[in-house]
Amino acid sequence: MARPTTVMTVPALSIVAVRPDLSGPHLCKRVRTALCAACMPVVVVKSGFLNVLNSLLLPKRGYAVLSSTGNGLLRFALYRSEDEASTSIPALVDITVTSDAVRPAARGFVIAKLGVMGTRYTEFACDTDEEADSWLHSLAAVKLDASHALGSGQLSADYLWQPHLVPGRPIARMLFKMAQGPMTTAQARVVHHLPMLKLENDPINWHASYAHMTLQWDRVGLDAMLLRDALLYTPLGETLKGSEAVLERLYRYTRTLKMVEMGVISGDERATHCVVTYMHHTFQISLRLQETLEWHRGQVKVIRVSPVDEDMRARAGALLRIQREYTQKVHELLKEPLPFSFVREQEDALMSTFEMGAQLGSGNFGSVKLGRNKATGQVRAIKCIPTSKQDKDALEAEIKIMRAANDAVGDLSCVVKLFETYQSKDYYYLVMEHVSGGELFDRILEEGTPAR
Repeated sequence: MARPTTVMTVPALSIVAVRPDLSGPHLCKRVRTALCAACMPVVVVKSGFLNVLNSLLLPKRGYAVLSSTGNGLLRFALYRSEDEASTSIPALVDITVTSDAVRPAARGFVIAKLGVMGTRYTEFACDTDEEADSWLHSLAAVKLDASHALGSGQLSADYLWQPHLVPGRPIARMLFKMAQGPMTTAQARVVHHLPMLKLENDPINWHASYAHMTLQWDRVGLDAMLLRDALLYTPLGETLKGSEAVLERLYRYTRTLKMVEMGVISGDERATHCVVTYMHHTFQISLRLQETLEWHRGQVKVIRVSPVDEDMRARAGALLRIQREYTQKVHELLKEPLPFSFVREQEDALMSTFEMGAQLGSGNFGSVKLGRNKATGQVRAIKCIPTSKQDKDALEAEIKIMRAANDAVGDLSCVVKLFETYQSKDYYYLVMEHVSGGELFDRILEEGTPAR
């Protein structure tokens, strides 16, 4: 039976345990950060039963949940049972997975967790070699090691819920159960049917999570959800095999197509289906595609994307031809030499030609200043880009595309013109047409976007 297409999420997998001595403005900020992180929804990419081999504090067998944080990392949580994982009780084990935290073991893996008392290693075993390979493939999706994750601040909140800290995870679980209190049969039935608490195997949830990660382009989460030998059947009959090839093609789709509407997801544990409408970013052509995902124990085995009818098939073919022509022309353009060269190591040439004026604006890659040609009196906008912030090859590609756009539109005023380029030891300078109408974003805010 079909269900509404809501991206299903589960509540945070942890409770923050804060020691009484954590005080002061800086630590209070850390606590707020941890609380926000703990309340963030997570997307489950894999789950299943695992055997615990080397811990006296954990059960011999538990239900593991691997989820994506959306920022290049995964979270590994262990519960006593699948039913317990469907509630918001703190997990027995809750680990932020980094690339250096996991290593293979006999029919399973060892995962490390760094705490204030040192690093603790826990070994997990699967029932089959196939499942062990699947878990290792999913865990290997993370490319950030602990030093990079810490350097970017992504693990800052994780240290506040280490089991070594008081009151600790066992006491936190006990307090949670006490706070829950006894429930009537009616209350239990309501809680059991809440969609956001449904962590168990739900194919509608799987498909919605896949769609959510594709829309947000969560590469790590998608890589963990795809089987190693996953297949992609494209709208025009191509077949791609292997998670890396599938991910590359999906990424290309997200760069050119925007999801504008998603229909109802239906199906079962073998396969789920949904009709999705996309709009091409460049050519503004819409496509309605049937998306079918075939599953193996909650992971994507096959992705089939096909036009919903013959008219859509013809439109997709036309769009592909246009895209190929466009891409070919861009590639040919980028192979051509620059229409003019940089004036190398001669900032004096710029200064002798232009009188530099006030700064018009600035951004992440440089600033724009007003310049007046000393000989003609013409006013130009001079873009100043630090060489340390811009790769020269990328800048040359940008110049080629701008020149081609200028040549294509001629005297029309819809594209800002590029006139000259200069280079000094520390800066690139692009001498461009001065457009005095103000910020485009401000104009959009004042007048709104044009109606389609």
